[in-house]
Amino acid sequence: MANKKSEKVTYNKGFLTNFFAIFTIFICTSYYLPCILASMNKGKNTMNKIEDMNTFNTQLFSMSVNELKDTVELINDIVKNKIKSTIKVGSKVNVVQKTKKTSGIVTKIMNTKCLVDLSGRIYRVPMSMLEVA
Repeated sequence: MANKKSEKVTYNKGFLTNFFAIFTIFICTSYYLPCILASMNKGKNTMNKIEDMNTFNTQLFSMSVNELKDTVELINDIVKNKIKSTIKVGSKVNVVQKTKKTSGIVTKIMNTKCLVDLSGRIYRVPMSMLEVA
């Protein structure tokens, strides 16, 4: 008789990982960020803004590492969505690099990158490197 190898049953851990990631982002957005934003008053003078940033910083320091990671992901998503909503096909943008800015025109918008025409050549540029001119 042939030797049968014991078959291991594996479960899809990706589902649970995705579920917990979405759950923690939900908790972060539904509890922590509104608390932080509610504690910040939109003052007219500079002193209120400095005090608001101080309270924001102290609340950030009180969060755990996992909550901070979720907050960073949330902020990155918000930034990406704001950039995506302001950039349209045909809009003039600047490609921001470490030492220079290059102006160009958006020709196509993808999920995380845009095709930008920079002086006759088309480049695939991440949206995080773009700003509206």
